[in-house]
Amino acid sequence: VYFHNLGFDGRLLMKHNVTSNIMKGSKIITQKHSYDGKRITLNDSYSLFPQALKRFPAAFKKEFAEQGVRVQKELFPYRYYSYEHVLHKVGIISEVGYDELPAWSQAQREEFVKNIDSIDGCRLGTDTFDMMLYCEFYCQQDVNVLRIGFNAFRQAALNEPICIDIHTVKTA
Repeated sequence: VYFHNLGFDGRLLMKHNVTSNIMKGSKIITQKHSYDGKRITLNDSYSLFPQALKRFPAAFKKEFAEQGVRVQKELFPYRYYSYEHVLHKVGIISEVGYDELPAWSQAQREEFVKNIDSIDGCRLGTDTFDMMLYCEFYCQQDVNVLRIGFNAFRQAALNEPICIDIHTVKTA
């Protein structure tokens, strides 16, 4: 299983039967778990290609275009998803983006509203949205972007002149 920046998720998963951890500084490169008699290996894709997921669609234009669906790295208001806001599960659209670092531009806020309106049932009212539904959408987009980009990168590495299967190598 690949995570883009395993350091974050790997720390959350450390309490679940870790059998080994390969680290470089604070980065987790590979983490192995034992679960229900099975061995699960987690790898950090960021160690293979250290760029933000939002850059993947531009880096792998052909592969993203071939998917025929809207797959891109979406906007997520990390700072808005505070404990207090998440408890209510209903977000206020006009409040989102101002506390982000850096604060969102008007174009980003408009893109956020477009995203909300593209998700069935996400807009709850004129100025409200379902925070959990948007979060799920964002996570699905992250997985799709990583999957398409990772597979494109792997295919390129399998070809001449590199001829390496990135599933078999670790890097820091």
